[in-house]
Amino acid sequence: MPIENREVKRQVLLTGIGIISVFLMLSVSSCKRQDGIYMPVACTLPVDADDTGDSILIKAAHVVPAPEQITALQDEFIAFIHFGPNTFT
Repeated sequence: MPIENREVKRQVLLTGIGIISVFLMLSVSSCKRQDGIYMPVACTLPVDADDTGDSILIKAAHVVPAPEQITALQDEFIAFIHFGPNTFT
């Protein structure tokens, strides 16, 4: 009886592994790049006079920091220099 029980557990385990493997293969194969409009990211994107509000939002979502800005943030090099009268007193 214990031998049959082990064999059943083994079959259930192998079936589960097979189902998970198929699911993972299907998931990975569906992760290919979608065809459609591709907009690259940039440090600055021009806003044209004929841009709508939605196109400006899409452009704003594709703006990323410059490499120099990322380096400064990673080095925690942040400062604020102010010349002139203090506005808040």
